[in-house]
Amino acid sequence: QQQQQQQQQQQTKKQRLIVFSHGLTGTGEENSIYCTSLAKKGYVVASLHHRDGSSCRVPMPDGTCRYYQHMPMGDDYDPHHRLEQVAKRAEEFLYCCDWLVGDEDKDISDDNDDDDDDDGDG
Repeated sequence: QQQQQQQQQQQTKKQRLIVFSHGLTGTGEENSIYCTSLAKKGYVVASLHHRDGSSCRVPMPDGTCRYYQHMPMGDDYDPHHRLEQVAKRAEEFLYCCDWLVGDEDKDISDDNDDDDDDDGDG
């Protein structure tokens, strides 16, 4: 019975979680050594690959890659674009957290990103 109690304690033991978000033009891959060092210290680490055009390169589910979207300069610059990217990052972050704790019913897709150029030419 003591062994069963120990097994239950192990199964219900909470893990410390870090969800890592790369910076502008970054990738989750370039921070893998840092994330690995955190995992070695006992953290569960999830490293996101943002699909919002802020990464230098991110593999997409359909096998293509999305590349960094350069913003226009001068009068053509729209500051709302960065706000949209932050909103997309937040959505991805929350989806990741939900998935990690077992709420797999939620879904995010790229349906609202049809105007993005995924082939790397633009």
